[in-house]
Amino acid sequence: MKTISRLFLVPILLFLSTCVFSQIDPQQDFVIKVRHSNKYLQPKQSSGKSGTEIVQGTPGDNGQRLRLVSVGKGYYKIVVKKSGYVLDVDGSSFEDGAAILQWPYNGTPNQQFRLEPSEKGFFSIVARHSGKLLDVRGASRDNGAPLIQWTRNDGHHQQFSLIPVSDTKTLDGIVPDGLAAFQSLENVRAELLNGVRRVAAPGVPGPLLLTAPGAVPIITSVGRNKTEQSVVAASFHGKGRVVAFGHPGFFSESESRFADTGRLLLNSVRWSAGGKRASLRVGLLGPAKLTGLIPLGGHTSRIVGPSDWEDGLRGFDVVIAWPSRLSKDQIEKLTGFVTRGGGLLAADLGWGWQQLNPGKDLLEENPSNRLLRSAGIAWIDGYAADPPNGYEVKKTVSPLANSSVALRRIQSTSNLLPVERLQAWLSVSQASVLPSYASSVDRYLASARNAPDFPGGSFPAVVSSSARRVTAVRSISAAKLNGIKPAWHSTGLYAAPGEVITVAVNESARGKGLAVQIGSHSDKLWHKDKWERFPDVIRSRKITGREVRLSNPFGGLIYITTPGRSSLGATRISFHGVIRAPSFEYGVDSLSEWKSRIRKYPAPWAELVSDNVVLTIPSETMRRIEDPVSLMRYWNRVLDLTADLAVIPRKRERPERIVTDKQISAGYMHSGYPIMTHLDAAERVASIKQLQSAWGIYHELGHNHQHSDWTFNGTIEVTCNLFTLYVREKATNTSPRKAFMDLGKRPAPEVYFEQQRRIPAAQKFDRWKKDPFLALAMYIQLQEAFGWDIYQRVFREYRTLSPRQRPKSDSEKRDQWMIRFSRATGYNLTRFFEEWGVPVSAKAKKEAERLPVWMP
Repeated sequence: MKTISRLFLVPILLFLSTCVFSQIDPQQDFVIKVRHSNKYLQPKQSSGKSGTEIVQGTPGDNGQRLRLVSVGKGYYKIVVKKSGYVLDVDGSSFEDGAAILQWPYNGTPNQQFRLEPSEKGFFSIVARHSGKLLDVRGASRDNGAPLIQWTRNDGHHQQFSLIPVSDTKTLDGIVPDGLAAFQSLENVRAELLNGVRRVAAPGVPGPLLLTAPGAVPIITSVGRNKTEQSVVAASFHGKGRVVAFGHPGFFSESESRFADTGRLLLNSVRWSAGGKRASLRVGLLGPAKLTGLIPLGGHTSRIVGPSDWEDGLRGFDVVIAWPSRLSKDQIEKLTGFVTRGGGLLAADLGWGWQQLNPGKDLLEENPSNRLLRSAGIAWIDGYAADPPNGYEVKKTVSPLANSSVALRRIQSTSNLLPVERLQAWLSVSQASVLPSYASSVDRYLASARNAPDFPGGSFPAVVSSSARRVTAVRSISAAKLNGIKPAWHSTGLYAAPGEVITVAVNESARGKGLAVQIGSHSDKLWHKDKWERFPDVIRSRKITGREVRLSNPFGGLIYITTPGRSSLGATRISFHGVIRAPSFEYGVDSLSEWKSRIRKYPAPWAELVSDNVVLTIPSETMRRIEDPVSLMRYWNRVLDLTADLAVIPRKRERPERIVTDKQISAGYMHSGYPIMTHLDAAERVASIKQLQSAWGIYHELGHNHQHSDWTFNGTIEVTCNLFTLYVREKATNTSPRKAFMDLGKRPAPEVYFEQQRRIPAAQKFDRWKKDPFLALAMYIQLQEAFGWDIYQRVFREYRTLSPRQRPKSDSEKRDQWMIRFSRATGYNLTRFFEEWGVPVSAKAKKEAERLPVWMP
């Protein structure tokens, strides 16, 4: 007990920040708030273009949503959700003042950051390559002030808070239909919230799952789409009463002094005691450091000691505890205390416990959940909205924030307002983590897809009940499982909407990071103004035991996912209750097998698989393919050519993935893993004829292969097209000039060049940067004069650079590109760059002056 109480003398936020930043949910949206200005990080003017500066801005812009994705060893890439790009220290600079941009992820250390705890729960963001801190230039408080890197000075402009954001909007002022059935429990809220208008939002609270009809949401976090999640809830447990809190920080002395938090705690003490007496005896367990608050309510308090446990806690009327700190025996005694009529205030943090206990089952193994599961309250993984000014108490809450109420309502009536239906979908989706709820919840959501206002209706597909469910076995080689990068491994199997599949693995593969994933449409659409499909249609579960049972209300192709850098041998995995998909694996399946058997498999989505690329398309498109062998031979050629130009091995750590979808998170196509595009692209990626004149898909592959060292400001949408031109020439015998001019009937490169030469010098570079095809014309002229071999020679040279040799700024990138290309060709390209308007330094010009000048 002494150790626990001393620990809590450290502010709870700082404690949690040091413990749980190690594994942040990569699917959670955050905003990053600057301590000194209370503004949030975002791309300038919320631009979706790569190379855009990161600045600070006032709250409320979708461009402020970020995700932190672990890259290992405590570092993260910080992904701008709107664009899909990551934060990048410009030019891998080691200098103070280097700009922070958004840029395609290429795995270099200047795109990787560490979160380092600072004071009072804030943290610094440390660039991996330089060790310097992200900083607001000049400690400015203005909107639009740029983010830079700078030597540590412990200023508040170098400190940040990480705030999870919900994907919903506020419900203030809306009284949900069906409140009458909930009214009796509103009396509980009224008593607990007497005199309470605003309470603290300590740290990063987690949501509470309410699964018993008598569990009452007291304080709810409200986000986008007007849905609510409970962060404080009350319930009855046997003869006793409990109030649960979604963060232990509620029990700190400092948070109890924020607004009406102390009043809420005293009301909770009084209510949970059930009116036993005016002056209550309160026992404090673990971090409940409230000795200064409890006497204000006329009560007495003391730390629970060994003799109290021996006496079954009979010396107390109410206990305030962080139960996850307790032993199994103590949980049993505390359960007995409550069920006999004692009062309990309990706090925990679901996502924090899960991060500290990887591989354990939060619902089954967390002591707090073992204590209160019979009361219908559970701490679950995930994050609640964290308003900077605390939680404003709502006069009414939606009864549908209780999952058991929501499930009964949606199963018994269709008379729900759209906002109520969305709340119900959220609540029952959360309850699906409970084995007792999972099957019924998934069956409901699967049927709910037929509702008129359900986003996307039946997407990704309806599965015929006559489609045969089978048991299948798949083996995955050690080489595929143990790649450096996280990867999806296709199985050629499909899960029907709402149906539970069972996946079993051999003992050596359990608890090693493998997971089962149902669904391939991985883009999250919560930020979209309009949804063409449900915003999140992927379901995943780690394999920790002998088998995993999993369903997805939307259905989908089944994958085994690996975290990267595993140490597994070849693994044999069995699947039960699945549907075979028309999946064709190049080099394994024959053309005769395709025609006679594979194309007839009934699943509605299909894949074309090779070691280089996987195409995910609707089965109706797939079945029209007569010769998948030739198609995948062509695609392998495309990927080999892309690797050749990038000067990387043709044998890939993992294949590129291209997934067609009804709606994606940004643009018509976007790069990444997987590359995402719209459904109308399915026919094009499955047709050699159409691929021979394609541009966009090669453009996105180019993004996945371009390197930031030779991609400076204005060329992100340019250097990726070098891969387009290279593939078109080598695979289809279409010259770069023709491919360029055929796209939108563009003028010849030399016409662009002559136009640019007539532009005033001061305007040239701005014009060049704003028009990616104008800039591409310059690269085509170099290719026509010197060939692709020169490009490959220069790209190979970049790959051999040490960290000190790599360009540290945008100007250094331009200088090195000109110098290295000049040396490779044997010509001075200074004047050529100047005529195009691409600036280089006097030092760079001097390095090239001994070479003969070249002009086209």
